[in-house]
Amino acid sequence: MAKTDRERPALAPLAALPKPRTRDADRTRAALLKAGLREFAQNGFSGGRLERVVKAAGCNIRMVYHYYGGKDGLYLAILEAASDQMRQAEAELDIDLDRPLVGMLELMRFSYEFFERHPLVEALFRTEDLMSGKRAARLSPMVKDVQSRLRLIKDLIVSGQAKGLFRDDLDPIQVHITITALSRFRLGSTQSQAMETGMNAKARDWRTQRLPHCLAVLEAALLDNKVKKRLVRAPLPAHLPTALPRRRSGHLSGRASI
Repeated sequence: MAKTDRERPALAPLAALPKPRTRDADRTRAALLKAGLREFAQNGFSGGRLERVVKAAGCNIRMVYHYYGGKDGLYLAILEAASDQMRQAEAELDIDLDRPLVGMLELMRFSYEFFERHPLVEALFRTEDLMSGKRAARLSPMVKDVQSRLRLIKDLIVSGQAKGLFRDDLDPIQVHITITALSRFRLGSTQSQAMETGMNAKARDWRTQRLPHCLAVLEAALLDNKVKKRLVRAPLPAHLPTALPRRRSGHLSGRASI
């Protein structure tokens, strides 16, 4: 015999119902990754403290061991997430191999702007560099990401050389390291720069000048001397706001279409 409405137990209000465990777990992991990124970027792996991480994440320290197995596992997860974030952003670029100079400068601009927007990621990578990349070497996706970029740079070099634009002695690894150095060095040495030169690398007016300079340095390193003599270039934009705008893929305003 069916129960009447009066006999049925009252349903709990929607707000009182327990939230799905999956959503709670995802939220906790995301909070740990975010808090851990800041902790390890600012204090390094050895100086990083799980107590500060979980306090910032608003959870219990047992959650670190439950989801990541401990400090080392959390650090690896953060490192992989940071690398994946950069890889996904770079994958959105539409590099045209038929325009090798524009493509190479677009890659330089992307790298510069990414670290400008994500200084904690740059600091995390720098922390890993100080530890000789021992943990990054355990993450095959990070190694594959670098190999993928090297292939792209090599293809752009081959295209540029075939068009008579680029030098014949360019090395993809050297170009990659040059782009990386131009993109990251300013962020990791602001204090020493201030001490040595009296210049504030965090100042807005200095930062507005830095990217055009980096693009010009890379271009000068790539182009064949004969091309430099005959290439007519429009000046680079003088204004580079603090929140760097995203350029349309494959196009650099004020650059030659080559």
